[in-house]
Amino acid sequence: SVTDVDHWLSLAHHGVIHGKNKEQQAVLKALNAQLGKTPYILGSTPGLADIALWSALLQANLSSGAPSNVKTWLKVLAVDPLFELPKYDASRANL
Repeated sequence: SVTDVDHWLSLAHHGVIHGKNKEQQAVLKALNAQLGKTPYILGSTPGLADIALWSALLQANLSSGAPSNVKTWLKVLAVDPLFELPKYDASRANL
């Protein structure tokens, strides 16, 4: 639901990006519990909540110390074309 998406977007922004370690760990714990129930945050397919949390975790450098369900989720997302990060091509840089 829209409320669920808003909840996870808020956690990504306030709990991960702008949160202190205590808040970040609480989000990781909640995310780990949720991903123990469903393959993606809100069900069987990736959505906006997955994109927001994935991006927030990478920005905050929290992926390496993540709990097991979160690590599995991150590995699944890493091979999904939707989550493919562009490769930097130095030859195309305007230096």
